[in-house]
Amino acid sequence: MPPVGASLWAAGSALSFSVEGLLAKTAMGAGASLLGAIAVRYAIAAAVAWAALAIGRQTGGVGRADALRLALFGALGYGGTTTLLFLAFVRIPTSLAIVLLYAYPALVVLGAHALGRERLTPVIAAAAGLAILGVALVSAPSGGAELTGSLLAFAAAAANAATVLGTEPVFSRCSPLAGTARLVLGAAIATGIAALAAGQRLAPPPASLPAVLGLALVPTLAAVLMLNRSLQLIGATRTAVIATLEPIFAATWGLLLLGEHLQPLQWWGAALTVAGASAVSVLPRRASAEETP
Repeated sequence: MPPVGASLWAAGSALSFSVEGLLAKTAMGAGASLLGAIAVRYAIAAAVAWAALAIGRQTGGVGRADALRLALFGALGYGGTTTLLFLAFVRIPTSLAIVLLYAYPALVVLGAHALGRERLTPVIAAAAGLAILGVALVSAPSGGAELTGSLLAFAAAAANAATVLGTEPVFSRCSPLAGTARLVLGAAIATGIAALAAGQRLAPPPASLPAVLGLALVPTLAAVLMLNRSLQLIGATRTAVIATLEPIFAATWGLLLLGEHLQPLQWWGAALTVAGASAVSVLPRRASAEETP
């Protein structure tokens, strides 16, 4: 069982990530462009992270191959996940988008099997199927969900799972801050180029600056730092199960601050998604083919 302190890193990350939808809708409601808000968010987070590294004289310590890997996963993984999630926020309630995002723990375990890191047992496969069934119920038209928004949120889950699997080995070799700085810099560059290519305004309007700054500091810098520290201490699987607290936090913010509500069928789907993702994450780890004598 992981120590309580290690688990708190993952719980703190879930709490920080849970305000993303609220802040994103606030920023875009104040006139910020979708890609511009994402790019500036990551640029601010990268500036703060690199400044902290410079002050602590810790800018080195990451090998060239690991630095390139982090930059690529920052650009495609973090940048892609956030863009897909923001597009979902425009179409469906934030609480619903976050619940769909949390099919990713099941995808992490399936990906770990495909990569040979963990064997896929019938029990794990059943739990993963439960999570996917929940996603289908949440996305059902009878539940009031907008199909395109639901598919975008699920695509964000797949991108997030790929990022967790791709970066986990790197964080066994570098500090969370050094790795996070490279991840968010890659995301800032990629989303900035995408914003310019799409003709979207980069500089956010003054009215949206508090929300964009909040996005940079809370569900980006603080959340990613705590997530990476958790990956380092307890690994991707245990981090994922604790991170399923995020939909609960997000639904609470949506209910209290945005007046959002889910239909009964969607609540059943949400429960199945979280239950399946949790079950697939807490099942005992099986040795991979390479580890079996």
